[in-house]
Amino acid sequence: MHKDKAYKWLSYIFYLYPLFLILGSSVNNFFQIVICLFSIYIIFKKEVIISKDQRIIFILVILLFFYSFLVTFYNGNYFFLKNTLIFIKIVSFCIVIDFLISKKIFDLKKFIYTSSVILIIVIFDTFFQFFNGKNLIGFEIEPNNLIRLTSFFKDEYVVGGFIARIYLPILIFFTFLIKNQKNKFWFFLIFSIIINISIFITGERSSIIISILNFCLLFIFVKELRKHIIYKLLFSIFIVAIILTVSNPLKDRYIKGTIQDTLKIFSKTKKDSIYNSQYGALYLTSLEIAKDNYLFGQGLRTYRIKSCKEDTKIYIQNKINKKTNHSEFICSTHPHNYILELILDLGLIGLIIFIALIYLILKRLIFFKKNQNKSEIEKLCIIAFALHFLSIFWPINTHGSIFSSWNSTFYLFNLCLFISLSANNSNNILTNVNFKK
Repeated sequence: MHKDKAYKWLSYIFYLYPLFLILGSSVNNFFQIVICLFSIYIIFKKEVIISKDQRIIFILVILLFFYSFLVTFYNGNYFFLKNTLIFIKIVSFCIVIDFLISKKIFDLKKFIYTSSVILIIVIFDTFFQFFNGKNLIGFEIEPNNLIRLTSFFKDEYVVGGFIARIYLPILIFFTFLIKNQKNKFWFFLIFSIIINISIFITGERSSIIISILNFCLLFIFVKELRKHIIYKLLFSIFIVAIILTVSNPLKDRYIKGTIQDTLKIFSKTKKDSIYNSQYGALYLTSLEIAKDNYLFGQGLRTYRIKSCKEDTKIYIQNKINKKTNHSEFICSTHPHNYILELILDLGLIGLIIFIALIYLILKRLIFFKKNQNKSEIEKLCIIAFALHFLSIFWPINTHGSIFSSWNSTFYLFNLCLFISLSANNSNNILTNVNFKK
């Protein structure tokens, strides 16, 4: 009985993971350590449950761990060896989730309910900050251009990314919980538009792209929602047009700041190109650094080390000055693109292994759609975790660092929940939901 209570408390770590992200990296990292330690306990107790479907994924993930550790150690990036543990976390989290499911403790419905409460509060707070200049607890809008919203994240411009990476299971669950088709349509339309607009007003362009990709993948994999998504797109365009008309800061951010300043689409001079921007300078720098070892990579956080080291920084600036006027901005913690970061850190070999992992997830997603052991609503909610994972890795986008604790948490939880829930053949993970198979 005592153990069962401990296991139930452990399940709440998964239920509340969005809240831990809001509370900060130290809280988030603490509970990740708790999960990893408990996975060790499960291994010693010999209660590990690994299905055949999971084995090949675990092999690739463990291979990535050893490869990244050796490459990072070989290149002397000793401080960043800790970042290689992200791959061990994937295995550890899956082991714990599998264990909780086998004990009939993990409840997908509770996960969605708690996540939905957190999501609704964050969305409301985002709109409140947009209209009032401060959020519910007094955090002000970014002072320089009065457009980048932060909500509960205070001075971190990540609230749009937070919303964009957690809403799909919630949207799908409550949509398909409604049996009346007309009510289902209007709920999906209104809730999805509110989500999209809340992301849009944060001023986070990369999060808008992720949200668009979420709905593109939803359109592909969930045919029941295709008509809903088309109507949602039309209404969203109309509402966004109105917002851009009445909000000059957002208009400057999305039209002038993106199309003219970053993408250079309406450039009047031939010398202007997409590289003549801060992000362009980062990408050019990444390509220069990658030349040192395209094949094997140079260890984790290579960009941070080489772009800010004085001698290599000057050398790179001299190389890229002909293509960009933003070479003074090349010193950064990461190249702001997952693909470039993987090539720099793990080389083409590491990138190929990672792409193989993406392929296995995509393959598993396609076959899981045919699963006959689960109710439709449960199956669609599990699919949503995979869609969130895949949309995060869209290559033509700006990203945070793939190895940072905050960014990795999203793909870590979404990936592990999909791997474990899709591998389990029981139909009681989503309890107390009356939905026809």
